[in-house]
Amino acid sequence: MSQPAPRSVFEESPKTLIEEHRGVYLIVNSVSRRVKELQRGAKKLAFPPDGSMELERIALQELLEEKLTVVERVPLTEEEVRAALELGPAEDDGEEL
Repeated sequence: MSQPAPRSVFEESPKTLIEEHRGVYLIVNSVSRRVKELQRGAKKLAFPPDGSMELERIALQELLEEKLTVVERVPLTEEEVRAALELGPAEDDGEEL
């Protein structure tokens, strides 16, 4: 009997990842980034049941309640990088960046 292919961590809910102790690196980075947003004054979307006001606990609760989404990064194309940096189109010299 064949086993189903493992699902990507991006296809699972953050709550499932936390409960199954998978995607720990992804969860830690997501919470860390959210804490930085909260420190800069972002609106809190959830509060821990114990009433804690620690930003780390608030960010984790937001993930548990699925009020935040975690998406996979997609590498930018050379054109997107140039546009973001306002460099204009690349000269065709045969070399790539």
